[in-house]
Amino acid sequence: PADDVAVRNKCEELSHVTFADAQPLLDGIHTLSSMNADTQRSYRRIGLEAISRREVGIIIMAGGQGTRLGSDKIKGAFDIQLPSHKSLFQVLCERMLTLQRLAGPSAIIPLYVMTCDLNETETRIFFEEHNFFGLDPTAVLFFSQGVLPCVDMTTGGFLRDENDMISASPNGNGGIYQALSETGMLRDMTQRGVKYLHAFSIDNILCKVADPLFMGLCISQHADCAAKVITKRHPHERMGVLCRDSAGRPGVVEYSEITEEQACLRIPGPKGACEGEAPLAFRGACICNHFYSLEFLQECVQLVSRMKLHIAKKQVPFREDGRIKQPTGNNAFKIELFFFDVLEFTRHFCALEVGREEEFSPVKNATGGDSPQTARDALSALHARWLEAAGGRTTGEGLVEISPLLSYEGENLNFVAGKSFQRPVCLSAPEEATQKE
Repeated sequence: PADDVAVRNKCEELSHVTFADAQPLLDGIHTLSSMNADTQRSYRRIGLEAISRREVGIIIMAGGQGTRLGSDKIKGAFDIQLPSHKSLFQVLCERMLTLQRLAGPSAIIPLYVMTCDLNETETRIFFEEHNFFGLDPTAVLFFSQGVLPCVDMTTGGFLRDENDMISASPNGNGGIYQALSETGMLRDMTQRGVKYLHAFSIDNILCKVADPLFMGLCISQHADCAAKVITKRHPHERMGVLCRDSAGRPGVVEYSEITEEQACLRIPGPKGACEGEAPLAFRGACICNHFYSLEFLQECVQLVSRMKLHIAKKQVPFREDGRIKQPTGNNAFKIELFFFDVLEFTRHFCALEVGREEEFSPVKNATGGDSPQTARDALSALHARWLEAAGGRTTGEGLVEISPLLSYEGENLNFVAGKSFQRPVCLSAPEEATQKE
């Protein structure tokens, strides 16, 4: 049908969109490495005070499966083979517990876990089986994101699934806004007195949940939305970067939507600056780590219809002649919304550039880059630095793991001063030893 052909052509067009008029976003970015200690302490104090007043909530985007990791489990349940064998969910939730303790006895951080129809039940059961990892069960809520249909790349019609229904896939992390509204999560946040939210993806093992410094910075800047970024390693690293559109509004341009000229553009330093390659202009790489005021998050619900559609070409099993066929190549357009596409509607946006080694190591692939191996190594290197900064040292080979119940960001390790530890090292909190007994 003519309508199907039009859909196919539009999807093909959107899959090749580039934003040649995008400009680098160079202002409003705070760099942690150049922030003095007093300023850091001030922001951290503001963040901890907000947490102690129960004004901060956390949203974990956990709608993905572990398929690319070779697992049939939800991604949050994945064991990256740390010495403790803790799952991604356990590591992040235990960080929450320690942060609550640092903020004071009255602190409770409500957790909102975004799932999808395919894994919501499995996610709920996983939390129940692990006693919510020590969190208050009444402060852990689950909600499911929506779906969008998969479009046949050849015909423009909708693919059919094993039940002969229209094949659909999760509508991207940008589906968070409508899902929060339709499932009553925004209403729950309001009733609890939450004012600020930290939203991030489940797959980053180094994520500093509700980072009090980041929260404090955003609160003090009166930001309605903010993002953590890292510096791109090279022009062609497959990460979206901060930009400004032709109207000067903040946004993010994906690696597939940026031109070669933009990707390689560099900012020349001032005359007389040190020699070396000038930094990339589009260098603020987004790590799926955002701050929202609740007020802006509520506004985002009304903005969904104005958000861009992003098209990805994927392999999707489909029903034909009464049976399911596995494609040998990309056969479908998947339609997604990206949660950073609301940035253009912000009134007060800021960004915090952080160190990759301290805050970003995602688990996306079974092997190679962004794999369990690289995540293990990154966490081990970070924890080894914590141990050495506290006056300890390690010998031999193997991983270093410090329980998130023991330390949130390197504090509470005075007991290691002057001691030597044989790798592999796994330092646990006293309550974990009690549980094992």
